[in-house]
Amino acid sequence: MKRPEAQEFEQIETTVGALPAYLELADNTGIALNIIGPHGVGKTQIVYQWAEESGRLVCDRVVSIMDPTADFAMAGLDAEGDLKFRHNRSFPFKGFEAEWVHPKSKNAPLIFFDEFNQAQTSQQNMAMKLVLERHLHNRPLIEGSMMVLAGNRLSDHAFVNRSSGPMANRVLWLYLQPSLEDFFDYAHSTGRINEFVVAYLKLNPEHLHISTMQETTLDDQTKTMISYEGPHPTPRTWEFVSKVLDSEPTEHVRLTAVAGLVGPAVATQFEQTYRLKDDMPNLTELCKTGKGKVPKDVGTRFVLVSALLKRVDANNLGNILTYFGNMDPEVSVMFVKLMLKHKLTLASHPAYAAWAVKHGNLLA
Repeated sequence: MKRPEAQEFEQIETTVGALPAYLELADNTGIALNIIGPHGVGKTQIVYQWAEESGRLVCDRVVSIMDPTADFAMAGLDAEGDLKFRHNRSFPFKGFEAEWVHPKSKNAPLIFFDEFNQAQTSQQNMAMKLVLERHLHNRPLIEGSMMVLAGNRLSDHAFVNRSSGPMANRVLWLYLQPSLEDFFDYAHSTGRINEFVVAYLKLNPEHLHISTMQETTLDDQTKTMISYEGPHPTPRTWEFVSKVLDSEPTEHVRLTAVAGLVGPAVATQFEQTYRLKDDMPNLTELCKTGKGKVPKDVGTRFVLVSALLKRVDANNLGNILTYFGNMDPEVSVMFVKLMLKHKLTLASHPAYAAWAVKHGNLLA
């Protein structure tokens, strides 16, 4: 009988924005979740945010530097000379509920084993013993504790150690990929991402997450522009860039810091977008009066929309929409769509109602 030919299938991937739904699934089913994806996309941040919203404290262990003795239990002899273990209260074993059960929700904690597949086999085995058996040295974990693991792929240029077959068969594997839409949602809902970063990534979406970048010189030589071994852009480093910009350092410090976060090649291109600052209207005056110079450049308009979305409230919405009346309707539509998504309470504002009478058909 002829054996069927082996087939190769691509991994089914999802985005960081969908991660809460899978955390909810893991919570409801009791299945341990293993999150695999590139560094810097927000895996840890989303886990902590979901746990907070779900009323769970987080016990975080970086498996690659985990010490079985210091992190879990210390061995010793009792008065009769028998081996005994003194379990560490910094881990949610039964009996330590005062430290680990959420004071309001009364939910058990979420145990987060980060950098799992970057750990040595002995460290992975210790973590998996807790995941599978839910006890260590005859002491169980707090009942209802939730298990989440996280790691990277070889393709993410991480130092990865292969997991065993039995371990792989006992968790739900979830593969993540960076998402520009998720990043913009995060930017607009939290206000943590500087408007110039938002504008730059709208113009250069391929620069959200880069591990390597090469170019061919005029003499046909390959020049490495970005390497995973040095600074390179990820959602995490773009948030760091935002913090640098918001701190308003000197020009030299800004240029050096941005290059030290996303690499000199991307930093040089980003500086071109940042220099659009000179074409921006005075935002404080705009919000007060509805007046200001009107930018023509597409990049500046992206900056403007993102900046005003951070500042809009019931007191200045009318002035902002009046100002947008001096521009192409598409610009105000871009702003209003984002406002309705991230600041929905302003949908009942009279200024929005008046704007919708004129331009509501463009929202479809």
